[in-house]
Amino acid sequence: MIYIAYLLVTVPMLRKRLKGEWPGPDAGTDGYFSLGRWGMPVNILAVVWGAAMAVNPAWPREDVYGAGVLSFIAPIFIGAVILIGLTWYLARGRHEVGTLPEHMAKNLEQAP
Repeated sequence: MIYIAYLLVTVPMLRKRLKGEWPGPDAGTDGYFSLGRWGMPVNILAVVWGAAMAVNPAWPREDVYGAGVLSFIAPIFIGAVILIGLTWYLARGRHEVGTLPEHMAKNLEQAP
């Protein structure tokens, strides 16, 4: 599951790089770190590595997970988590996502 979370960051960044939207025009001069011309190759390597590492532990193996349906427990678990999370989000979560009232600035003019 940790490798899937890693891919949820590296894949969208690679998509933005391929579209020419990342990094911005002032990259490296605005105080943020930039890899420059190495950004694209490092990002591609990160996506390939993350995908390989996400598949490797989930690969059904009798030696690791046991026989029968237990050998598929990793993909079953990941699918169940995705299904439960998506069901919750579509039913209720999308209406509750946002900033908590106690975290909002009382007056936008006073906010930094």
